Amino acid sequence: MQQIIVTPKTVKKILRELTPGKEVIFKAGRYLDVLKIKLRNGQDSPMTILRGEPGAIITMNLSADDYREQGNEIARQVQDGEIDTANRYPGLYPLKMDGRLKIKKSANILIQGLTFEESWPTHIAIKKCQNLTFRDCDFRDATFAIAATGKSTYGLRFERCRWIQDRVAGRIWKEIPWGRIHGDYRDDPQKYGKVDVKEDWRLFDGDFIRGEDIAGGLTLEHCEIGQAFNAIHLYNPKKKLDRCVDINVHDCHFFEIRDNVLEPESCAYNWWFWNNTIKNAHKPFSLNIVKGGAFYIFSNRWWFDSIQGPDCPTESRGGGMFKFHSNNKQDQLAPNYVFHNSIATRSDYARKGQFSGLQHFNNAIWVAHKGESYDRFILDEADFFGELSIPTSEPGYLKKRFITNWGLYNIRFENDVIYDPSWPEELLAAGYDGVTKSYAEDPRFHDVLEGDFELGTRSPCYAKGMAKKVIMPIGDDWILPGGQDIGALQREGLTRGPEFRPVFQSTHSEVR
Repeated sequence: MQQIIVTPKTVKKILRELTPGKEVIFKAGRYLDVLKIKLRNGQDSPMTILRGEPGAIITMNLSADDYREQGNEIARQVQDGEIDTANRYPGLYPLKMDGRLKIKKSANILIQGLTFEESWPTHIAIKKCQNLTFRDCDFRDATFAIAATGKSTYGLRFERCRWIQDRVAGRIWKEIPWGRIHGDYRDDPQKYGKVDVKEDWRLFDGDFIRGEDIAGGLTLEHCEIGQAFNAIHLYNPKKKLDRCVDINVHDCHFFEIRDNVLEPESCAYNWWFWNNTIKNAHKPFSLNIVKGGAFYIFSNRWWFDSIQGPDCPTESRGGGMFKFHSNNKQDQLAPNYVFHNSIATRSDYARKGQFSGLQHFNNAIWVAHKGESYDRFILDEADFFGELSIPTSEPGYLKKRFITNWGLYNIRFENDVIYDPSWPEELLAAGYDGVTKSYAEDPRFHDVLEGDFELGTRSPCYAKGMAKKVIMPIGDDWILPGGQDIGALQREGLTRGPEFRPVFQSTHSEVR
């Protein structure tokens, strides 16, 4: 493979003329130009490598504080219709493809060891690409670390990468009010004002990866994402079944995520989230879809040791584990599995909506409540399934509480160990008949605030795991053996689940 050495002075021209099969070595330095790659190659082409030496940094040299007002002004223009966008939600979303590194109509590229910092709104913009691997890359700052578009975009892999959106520790998580980042006055004028160019922080309303109308094939493994607003956020507005598929996130750590770790929109299929840890997140899973299925969430651990804020309204500080869609006419294409997870939460669990085909079993869940030496973390008592006082006969009740008709929508909670005062009597009285299939006991984790989920000597979780057939998106079904410990941990390590299976094979072998 031919090697080409580049410096900040030579890189722009060399990348513009780059052909497949070369290895480009970035010498140490600050690369200030917008860089573009357009190989026009296919998936059978030889690998192209972009490798950074230590100290090779792609940047626009603009800190968050320096860009703050400019970002707010862009959000104001979107809000007021001065920048054309579909719904005028006040943010930097229409400019997401304005990246410092732009990769278009390219395939088979490895990007390794590069640092991306102090660029806005986006570090890397990807359009109509296949099989791009990012390995050992360090991302700092930016509204979007990665923005991706194009229905032929498939196969974006991130290995041992790290993104810290805000370098000021605790600022996004504890110091900035929710509405200053993400509020829209049209949602509720009593809660949120219009964009304040001086006081808002709209530049943080973004994601590690924002994908819009892409085929999918996204993999994150051994990555760390924190001090950020969102992590993985994919849109599929036309609800196409060949978009937003084959998402595989494993062995990653997420911390201080002010909104969501995993957020598919509208339609998604074959999403896997396993062997991950989450420390402090507002709502880890926003599964706000009306079409799709085949979600596999297993062997994860998530916990808290602080509370987000400051905020008014308080619901932006309370959080929850799952956010589901309030439409009870979801098009379920496959069952969804949440099993063998260990959870310590101070928040609601599934506050509202429903998720058709949810199979929830063998999970160990501990919910903090007042009077248990955890008062400093409690604003309002956690409601496991939302506001139980709302009658199910009330139109739109799913906007206030989780669905009760589990049989009709193939929803099951069974063989979980759940420590929560509402379980089971209050929930039974509110119409949740299926709660009797789980254990209303304390799983006896060693230290919930430290994320130590080893089981105490008298834990009811030992050897109580139920066997289960797990329907796979392709190929033979997988059988979970019974008799394991309930929760993410077995004494020899994490609970083993099925192996990831992709369902989509791209037909775009040539980029046109």
